[in-house]
Formats: sequence, structure tokens, C-alpha cells
Amino acid sequence: MVVIPFLGHHVFPLLVRWLGFIPFFGGPAGSGYGLLTAGFVLSLMIVPLITATLRDELVNLPAELRDGAMALGATRFEALRTVLLPAANRVLIGATILSAGRALGETMAVLMVSGMR
Repeated sequence: MVVIPFLGHHVFPLLVRWLGFIPFFGGPAGSGYGLLTAGFVLSLMIVPLITATLRDELVNLPAELRDGAMALGATRFEALRTVLLPAANRVLIGATILSAGRALGETMAVLMVSGMR
């Protein structure tokens, strides 16, 4: 009720105006329904699960990693970007795959129940 009208009235006309020379974005802007909107909604569905899983992993990392980066003069953001996220890289990849599979599974279940239209 919110995303489709917003994309149809504000985002897609801008995409047609600025990227209309690309065949995928050419033609009329449309109403907001389509694959691009579906992809955007799916990405909104998977972000909370990825965030929760990654946050749990960052909390469970040894405190020595964070303290060591701070002792070397890194800011909190630099410690997160250069030390903590590389240490949690596998969890981030796994959470992304898990979330995408869950979102696609939910989408297919809703599609089958709604009559495949």
C-alpha cells in the first residue's frame, strides 16, 4: 500500500527520465507493479533477519578484537569495518543466503495460495 504507489509515482519516472536510454528502463514508467518493485520489497524483507543475525555474531565476538583495534587508535567505525566485520564475514554470507531463501520461500507460498496470478 505504501511502497508500490511511492515507486510508481516518484522513483520510476526518475528512472525513465535519467536511465531511459537503457532498454530495461525505457518506455512508460508504469504503475509501480513489476519485477523491480518485487525485488525491492524482497530486499526490504530480508534486511531485518540479516541485521539481527549479524548483530548477534558481533556481540559474541571476543572482546579482545574490539579492544585491540581501539588500542591501536581506531575509531569505533574503523574497528567495526576493518576488524569485526572481516571476523564475522562467514556469518554475514550465511545470514544473507538464509534470509534470501526464506523471503523467496514465503513469496512462493503466497503466490501459490493466491492463485498464481
